[in-house]
Amino acid sequence: GGGGRGGGGGTIKDAGCSLLTDALVDHSTTTCNALFNFESGTEGATIPTSTQTAFTGVTKTSTPTYCGGGALAIAASFSGSSGLSIKAEVDLPLGTDGGARDLDGRVITVHVSANPACDATLKMNIVVIDSSGAQQFPLRNVPLTANWTTASATLSADAGANSAIKIALE
Repeated sequence: GGGGRGGGGGTIKDAGCSLLTDALVDHSTTTCNALFNFESGTEGATIPTSTQTAFTGVTKTSTPTYCGGGALAIAASFSGSSGLSIKAEVDLPLGTDGGARDLDGRVITVHVSANPACDATLKMNIVVIDSSGAQQFPLRNVPLTANWTTASATLSADAGANSAIKIALE
């Protein structure tokens, strides 16, 4: 998943696309060693239903992937120009116990593609949420195309990265 959530103005027709996310910096065909590599499952990814209706499901997929044997597939159906169907969120917990992690100075990298391609107006934000609920937006407006798009940013403690509890894909 607050302020800054995905969505936008204008009329957006049903995008009918699925988003794929993966993490690492190469196109390795071996196991990815990223924090979220989706090799064995969805890594605890959840869709908070109270904030959106455009993401309809998450699964682990084996093809296509950016690296290794897994990617997170997010089924999406954006529609309209207002309401809960113009935005969406998937939360990735950073600790199995709900605890915080220090991500200060760490680099966050995502690889994202859409299959089939989404409407050109759709973009993805990556949000780090700390234990107080504060949000840091290290990556904004990442394009969702049929090709893999890579985006990276360094996280900072002054924006809550030293007590992060989850990463939200919006």
